[in-house]
Amino acid sequence: MIEICTRLGLALVLSVTLAVLLAWGWDSSDPLPIDSDRIVEAPAAQTPAQ
Repeated sequence: MIEICTRLGLALVLSVTLAVLLAWGWDSSDPLPIDSDRIVEAPAAQTPAQ
């Protein structure tokens, strides 16, 4: 009985650890929010003068 509880406890700890690591990685992979006041447009392509 002790062996069963030990295995279940270990499985629970490992699954919770994996869930926390996945959630942390998912959160850190989200792009940073952009302020609407600070949007920078790309400069227009300039054609060389002929």
